[in-house]
Amino acid sequence: MPRPYFEFLLSYNTDASYFPDVPDAAERSGVTIGVVNLQPRSVGTVRLASADPLDSPLIDPAYLSDQADVDLLVKGLRMAQQVAAAPALKPWAENIVPALDATDEEVAQHVRDDAAITFHSVGTVRMGRVDDPDAVLDPQLRVKGVQGLRVADASVMPDLIRGHTVAPSVFIGWRAADLITER
Repeated sequence: MPRPYFEFLLSYNTDASYFPDVPDAAERSGVTIGVVNLQPRSVGTVRLASADPLDSPLIDPAYLSDQADVDLLVKGLRMAQQVAAAPALKPWAENIVPALDATDEEVAQHVRDDAAITFHSVGTVRMGRVDDPDAVLDPQLRVKGVQGLRVADASVMPDLIRGHTVAPSVFIGWRAADLITER
C-alpha cells in the first residue's frame, strides 16, 4: 500500500489579513490550502549551551536544510494549485499564491519564504538500545545516567510518524505507567 508523503490542510478564511495584497479584501473571503510534509528529511539539533541548567539550550531546527523537503513541498503545492483552480473553488480562488504560471524555482522560493511548522517535533530525547550512543533513553524510557527520571512524550520517538503524534504520545504515556508500576 502506498504511503502518504504530505497532507493538505484546508481552511475557509473570512479575515482580510489573509489577503494583504488584495485591494478589496475586507469584502472577500477565500480558501487556504496548506501542504504538510509528513516525513521531513531535514534534521535539527538541540544542544546544551553550557553546564548551567538555567542557560537556554541551543536549538537549530534546520528547517528545509534537505533539498528533498523543498522538492516535496513544491510537488504538494502544485497539487494544491490544481485543487484551488477547480471549478468548485473558483469563486474563492481568484488570487492563487504562488501563481499557477510560477516556475518550479519560484514555487520553491515561496516554500522557503513562507513555510511554517505544525509543531509535531519528535526525537529530542530519543529512546534506543542501551548501547546506542545517540539515544538519551533506554528502552524503559529511563534517562541514561540519571536515577529516577523517565521521559514519556513525543520527544522519545526516534523519527516522525506519517501522521499526528497525539495517539502515539498517549500510548507512550500508557506504556510508561506500566513500566513504572512494573505491570
